Formats: sequence, C-alpha cells, structure tokens
Amino acid sequence: MKIAHTYILMNCPEILPFYNEFRTSLSAFPDDAIDAMVDSDFALWYQQQIRYRGINDPLLVSLSW
Repeated sequence: MKIAHTYILMNCPEILPFYNEFRTSLSAFPDDAIDAMVDSDFALWYQQQIRYRGINDPLLVSLSW
C-alpha cells in the first residue's frame, strides 16, 4: 500500500515542492540511497509534514492519507 501511495504522490504536481524538500534534506546520501528512502519513507514524511505544518488545503490533506 505504501508503494501505491508514493506512486500517487509522485504523480501529483502539487506535491513537487514537498518532494524537492525531502530530497534536499537527504542530499548527504548517494542518489541510490535517496531513491530507496523516497520509496520507503516519503509518504509518511509527507503525511507528517501536512499535519505538523497545519496545512489545510483540501487536496494536500487528502493526498496525505
């Protein structure tokens, strides 16, 4: 299920700023490790960012679940 959620997120242009922020935060790691972390951690990280930042945009919130 996590892979499907990540796939959906990666195909939404509205998520691009979050994706870029996530990858930038991991810039000390090699690209292949970052790619693996995107697959395993991005969806949860995105969900946490929406919650912790208090984002209320209906689309962004709906994509976090």
